[in-house]
Amino acid sequence: MPDPTHRLRLFVSAGPDLEAEQEAIGRAVAQIPAPSLGWSIGRTPRQGEPQFVAWDEIATADFYVLLLGSDIRAPVGAELLAARRAGKRVLAYRMDVRRTQAGEAFARDAVPGWVECSTARQLAQKIQLLLVEEIAAQGPARGLPLVEQEALQGFVEGLRRGETEVPPGAKDGGAGGGGVILVPGKDLPPGGVLVGEEEERDEPVAAQHGLPDL
Repeated sequence: MPDPTHRLRLFVSAGPDLEAEQEAIGRAVAQIPAPSLGWSIGRTPRQGEPQFVAWDEIATADFYVLLLGSDIRAPVGAELLAARRAGKRVLAYRMDVRRTQAGEAFARDAVPGWVECSTARQLAQKIQLLLVEEIAAQGPARGLPLVEQEALQGFVEGLRRGETEVPPGAKDGGAGGGGVILVPGKDLPPGGVLVGEEEERDEPVAAQHGLPDL
């Protein structure tokens, strides 16, 4: 049974060419109408940051998302391996772009069932719908207030009808660095930032665990 006080954890594995897509996902998550639930969003280190595998973040994630753009870069392959070792369901999405030979090989061999997306907004909407459907189904077990359960159901119906969209600006880069969407009344955890703010985390929240790069 889900822990009603648990902050939902999302980890996104993606290369440096998918910053706009990660920004879109962060905004889509922030739009989910369940304010009593907080979110923690982890991600692959950005280009220029120490390239570690956040084993602890991946192992404790409620949702693990794998994104593929034009190429595959370390440590994305190792993050996928970490997710599999932790028994995570892999939510795999690939963008409709031209890929390198390495990217094509990864697309062919790494995951059997990719979800195709043509834009960052479409990607965010698909992930948002999946997350909202799962949270809505778990609402009573998570102890969500009735008003939030009803709001989630209405939100799901709106998404299915195409009436709800990711907020404007979701296609732009800038806030895709991971962070925390807070539960009301909760303090910001060490190393966290609010999604949508420009501050970056000073240090990674999980240590490198030495998994091989793929």
